[in-house]
Order: sequence, then structure tokens, then C-alpha cells
Amino acid sequence: MVKATDNNVNCTSVYGCRGCYGCDGCDGCYRCHGCNYSFGLRDCKAVYKSIFCKGLFGERYKLFNKVITESRFEEVLSNVQSFNFYPKQTNAFELCTKNGNEWSKIDTSKLGTKDWNDSWESCPKEMISYLKSLPEFDAAIFEEITGIKIEDNSEAKQKAAELRKKADELLASAKELESSL
Repeated sequence: MVKATDNNVNCTSVYGCRGCYGCDGCDGCYRCHGCNYSFGLRDCKAVYKSIFCKGLFGERYKLFNKVITESRFEEVLSNVQSFNFYPKQTNAFELCTKNGNEWSKIDTSKLGTKDWNDSWESCPKEMISYLKSLPEFDAAIFEEITGIKIEDNSEAKQKAAELRKKADELLASAKELESSL
């Protein structure tokens, strides 16, 4: 059952948000106030151009609560949006699909809302893999926002970073050797 506090109030161009007030251009946010052009925020106020952040006030250009540049924000947001996903807060899209993608054929008595965490269950595995690959990724923040538990792979990430560094060093050595020939 949807409570009055679950509705978005005075928001524009928000999709997949719940319990937000005065937000604009956000997707997949929960209980935020006055946030703009962000994705996947939770319990934030006056946050601008940030992705998957929790509990921030008056911040801008953040990714998993870490500082990023505007160009990094644009890059990551573009990639996130390429998955064409935001958490659907109702079963309306599923009912539409079952009725041949004709909205007029939906039995409105069957419309209902989803639990916040349930709305993230259809998040594409490829999107999760992309997010996990980001150096800013924080599994705890992601789980708090989406309810999706991610195994901590910080040891694997560290090993991958070490291997990339070695590879870069070897490539630099190879270029130096080639230039001396």
C-alpha cells in the first residue's frame, strides 16, 4: 500500500523515484529533497549531478559519495543510461507487456506499487558489472540504495590495478626500445 509520504511532491522529470520532494531530472532516487540531474540517490538534499550517493547535503559531482569531475559524471551517467533502466515503482509496465503493449487494455484494478528494493531486481546484470568495474564503486552504498548485495571484490580490483600498472610499464619499455632501434 502506498503511503502519502511515498509519493513524489513538486518534482519534474523524475522517473523511478519515491518519496522525493522538489527534485528535477532525477532517476531512481529515494526520499530526496531538492536534488537535480542525478541517478540512484538515497536520503540526499540539494544534491546536483551525482550518481549512487547516500545521505549527502549540498554536494555536487559525486559518484558513490566520492568526488568526481563534471566530465566523469557525464561519462558515467551516459553509460548508466545506455542500459535503459530505472527502477519501475509499479507493475504497470509488466501489465502493459502482458496486454500486447497496449496501455488501454490494462485492467487498472490490477495496478499496484512495488517495494523499493523489488523495483531494482530487474537491474541488468551488465549494468551491475559496469558499476562494479568503476574505481569509485562502493558495494555497501550500492546495497543501501538498491538492496542488491554485491560480493566485495576489492582484493581482485587491487590485483587488476597492479596488473594494469605492470602492463603499462611493459608497454612503455617496449616503446622506448622500439624508438632506440
